[in-house]
Amino acid sequence: MRQDQVAKQVTRALLVLLMATVGLASLAPSARAQDAVCAEVRLEIQQRMVITRTAFLATLQLNNGTDADYLEQVHVTLDIRDLENQPANNRFNYQTLELDGINAVDGTGILPPASSCTAAWTLIPYHEAAPTEATEYDVGGTLSYVQGDALIETNFFPVRITVLPDPILHVKYFWERDVIADDPFTDDIVEPAQPFSLGLLIHNSGAGAARNMRITSSQPQIVDNKRGLLVNFQMIGTQVNGEPVSPSLTVNFGDLGPDQTAIARFLMTSSLQGHFTQYEASYEHVTGLGDPRLSLIDSLDIYELIHCVRATS
Repeated sequence: MRQDQVAKQVTRALLVLLMATVGLASLAPSARAQDAVCAEVRLEIQQRMVITRTAFLATLQLNNGTDADYLEQVHVTLDIRDLENQPANNRFNYQTLELDGINAVDGTGILPPASSCTAAWTLIPYHEAAPTEATEYDVGGTLSYVQGDALIETNFFPVRITVLPDPILHVKYFWERDVIADDPFTDDIVEPAQPFSLGLLIHNSGAGAARNMRITSSQPQIVDNKRGLLVNFQMIGTQVNGEPVSPSLTVNFGDLGPDQTAIARFLMTSSLQGHFTQYEASYEHVTGLGDPRLSLIDSLDIYELIHCVRATS
């Protein structure tokens, strides 16, 4: 039997959903300016935020060296304690990651004769495991099983791990209100589209760094167009922390340390002029194991932006 814990990097992904309603100038069938009506369409943009964080891998190897006896009711209990020997399981999310050679380790597991198995768990710390500084824990546990008529129990030798603080991210989007593009009231002139901005500001108020953070955006999708208006929107590039605009749809922030702020812009165009009137933003933990406590985002807000300017001093 062997048990160990090693630190590893895991990728946590969040799906951010942005929605906005834009009123666009359009022409009635008579094609006269006085017959103009305002049509509304609703846009949706999906963005995927990926952050790398530290987790721990615990593995157990069990060998049944007998030729006749099954090991039944195999049960593994992890026991995490702080340096004062107080229980600390509630500061971690831990789930069975992999089973090889055995069906379960929850008290229903069966290991056939002359065989071996491996079980692995991923331990992901919650914020309170290391709120302000690196904190050490001892990870051990108990293995029990029935062999013949005998109940056998054995304790694991504790292994010490060091948990680093998490980042705590506050995400703010700024959606530019006015869209400058073709005016359908001018029959003989096609006004050029001017890019407008979807701004993004991320502040890390936590004591740990958000590592390898990047956001990949989809193209805008029209999800509501009751008047059937012939209009399209396109994302044409991105900008990170004032660097030159890139045609990529991915912004790569790298590492965002404690009390640091990152800024990005997603540049879009529309085929018709108009202005945005409503905004919504939400997010979902794609790989959060169904546990909202694992989220590194503390808040998500969206605001109306009049115009994007750059302050040089």
